[in-house]
Amino acid sequence: GAKTNVTKPTFSWKAWTIGWCSTFSNYEIQICSDNGCSSVTQSKTDATTTSWTLSTALAQWTYYWRVREKDSLGRYSEWTSVRSLIVDTKAPSVSADKSSSSWYTSDISITLSVSDSGWAGLEYGKYKWDDSSCTNGTTFSNGSKIKWSTEWTHVLYLCAKDNAWNTKTWSWTYKLDKANPVITVTDASTTCAASKTVTSRSERASCRERV
Repeated sequence: GAKTNVTKPTFSWKAWTIGWCSTFSNYEIQICSDNGCSSVTQSKTDATTTSWTLSTALAQWTYYWRVREKDSLGRYSEWTSVRSLIVDTKAPSVSADKSSSSWYTSDISITLSVSDSGWAGLEYGKYKWDDSSCTNGTTFSNGSKIKWSTEWTHVLYLCAKDNAWNTKTWSWTYKLDKANPVITVTDASTTCAASKTVTSRSERASCRERV
């Protein structure tokens, strides 16, 4: 059946063939909370066109609907077969671990999470580095692990979409520096020798004192 995040959807159907001795009068449509239509949530008995847009919002649920026609002689057709409609307004969830503001000093192993607690079910979860348009990124499932080894700051973008067109995005800046610090020690005599040649003992002693 259909799935939507629209709470006031439009229902549409095809026109019936009218008998030779009667003319069209109107349609009757029922929106039900069960597939046997024993519990009618909303209905319209005087529809004169082949569509109906709800004026009262539907809650999140799986609904069933059917239509029948009435002719000018007051006779009704059989009900159409029941069709289903899932209304889901809840966005999926998506995130990743290791979302620390600190610098990492070795390759980062990141676990991705995505789920949908609504009625429509998850369509996809995707990720992309340094590009917010992650809808064309790499698909992942809940619990997938990715590894990042490129140094400096990089942004991980995640996006998720369910089957009712609800979407969710997430991003985090990861910081990686794998290089150890380097210290350079300059010898005192070398420093002095850079400007002049030290030949006597007194000159060498004076150079050490200045350093």
